Amino acid sequence: MSLLNNLMALTVFLLVEKAIGDNRTFTIENDKFMKDGETFQIISGSFHYSRIPAAGWDDRLKRLAAMGLNTIQTNVPWNWHEDTEGTFDFEGDRDLPHFLSLCKQNNLSVLLGTGPYTCPDWEFGGLPWWLLKNGGLNIRTYDSSFTDPVTKYFSKLHAVVKPHLYENGGNVVMVQIESEYGSFGDVTTSTKNAMYLEYLLNETRKNLGDDILVYTSDTEPSGLSTNMQKGSIKGDDVITLGEHGSGIGFGTSCLAQSVMNGAGKNPCFDTQYYTGGPSFWGQSVINSSTASAASNLDKGLKNGYSANLYMAFGGTNLGWYAGAIGGLSSYNPYVTSYDYDAPISESGDHGYGSDKRDKFKGILKITSKYYDGDVPPEPEPEKRSDYGSLTLTEQTPLLSKETLDTLTKWNNGSKTLNSAATIPMEFFNQSFGTILYRGIARATGDTMSFGYPSDRVIIFVGGMRQGAGGYFRSTFSGSLTLINPVQLGETVDILVESMGRIGSGTNMIDRKGLASEVYLNGSPLTTTWEVFNLQLSFDDISQLKFSPIPENPKPPSLYVPTIFKGYLNIPSEATSCYIEASSFTKGSIWINGVNIGRYWNNMGPQQRLYIYKSILKTGDNSVHVLEYDFNNGTKVTFNTEQKWSA
Repeated sequence: MSLLNNLMALTVFLLVEKAIGDNRTFTIENDKFMKDGETFQIISGSFHYSRIPAAGWDDRLKRLAAMGLNTIQTNVPWNWHEDTEGTFDFEGDRDLPHFLSLCKQNNLSVLLGTGPYTCPDWEFGGLPWWLLKNGGLNIRTYDSSFTDPVTKYFSKLHAVVKPHLYENGGNVVMVQIESEYGSFGDVTTSTKNAMYLEYLLNETRKNLGDDILVYTSDTEPSGLSTNMQKGSIKGDDVITLGEHGSGIGFGTSCLAQSVMNGAGKNPCFDTQYYTGGPSFWGQSVINSSTASAASNLDKGLKNGYSANLYMAFGGTNLGWYAGAIGGLSSYNPYVTSYDYDAPISESGDHGYGSDKRDKFKGILKITSKYYDGDVPPEPEPEKRSDYGSLTLTEQTPLLSKETLDTLTKWNNGSKTLNSAATIPMEFFNQSFGTILYRGIARATGDTMSFGYPSDRVIIFVGGMRQGAGGYFRSTFSGSLTLINPVQLGETVDILVESMGRIGSGTNMIDRKGLASEVYLNGSPLTTTWEVFNLQLSFDDISQLKFSPIPENPKPPSLYVPTIFKGYLNIPSEATSCYIEASSFTKGSIWINGVNIGRYWNNMGPQQRLYIYKSILKTGDNSVHVLEYDFNNGTKVTFNTEQKWSA
């Protein structure tokens, strides 16, 4: 074919695409969603693409479609795409356009949560850590410390999203701004809060156009519209929707929404119909009834209402991205698994409710009655393998001079603070990991107190562990009695582990590390601190020098934070599995350089971390375990099933 013919064919194709786009509409009429002029009942499920490697997206989408869903709800975490200020990443596991294309290939419409705040269960609610470098930061309101970076981010994000809008030939039918804002701010009493929501709407309209439906979502468990009035914009410019869970009637939620929405613009839609819930360290795993979830869903769909299952597939809080709730004297971090007791489990299997019924089948039995056409077939279950046990054979102590020099090299070595007070890691340009404060004791004493450690401190005196604690579930009084008294002139190390920034409520300015003086029996411990920023990126960890573990290691070597290393050999094709580090107590695990999350075995309930197939490979697979507390041996095991403690 000649070049001219090629150009003519391309022109015809583009004109056809434009014509198709011109005729594609998603609107609300007579309190109903309308897709291309036809009534469209949204049967949706939440699936956060940031909680699973990109290699697994298509499989999970096919499973969701096979559960009778016609729509996917997903959040765009700002911190997933702008981890470094001014550097935007939409590639690999962060390739949002690819995810949206896969949704379209699987005939799934998309409800897109653009934020900038998106999810209370995710690190800092999806906001980037570097915002906290600004001591005058005022988040989620009309303040330039927040809106200036949001404007830059929205410009980049919206440019990526715009080609995927439904009217442009894509499959994004609605865009959400903010999330549960009425639980944080109040537009009825704060001018700046009201200006903030208007600002988000205006930026969205400016970048995406006037045709896309924009909505807010607020919790309304009582069926009242209080949070909606506090967290949305009244009228037709924004569709106000509610999250009512599975325990309240859809009709009640419609009534609450009607206070905010214009005439004929009030579709009955539960944006978070809960299928389960997240789990926290130190608490029992969430497990809810399949029968209840299915029955209430049926009642709503039968009446023509729309629903979004939260979550339909949960996935995993990989790396450092598990968030927390609480603050001040009560801090509650989420576990690594975000299984959520969803109908599709973390591993892709069917979830089971507390009544032992298959939650996937229970939901499918309902959705299939309202699905337009034939429900697609479910893919075959993913294979998992039991690779047996592995003994890690090498180690390097975290607080040795050589290790500290290597891990702080990225930040030009340690820093000196000529002050009795310490400052958090963000002011040292550190995002995640652990921070070490080292000082020389100016007095003798056995009781050490802090203003507010975030999140967990471990005290070493002369290299010997003397105590640990933190504001975890209101179990820390703010002081620690040391095993042995500190002597004048001794070196004191205070290691502070970040366990996830708070993602909801009024305590979200959650900087990590220490931000106060440290007292020894009531007097300042020191007036000069040496600070080591331990980012714990695998690029740094891979540069460490490891040595063989002694055959009979003796305390206190076992009680000093240590990174252990070994190799798992997989002779054939690699498949997914779980890893259990039962010989260890608390820390993080890297597989082939991928941080698969935190473990805390003595706290529970999660006892095994999931390893996605794409992380493993045929041949040798590196395994690194950072242990903060105590270990009894160095064996880890690879299993086919999850394990939760009672």
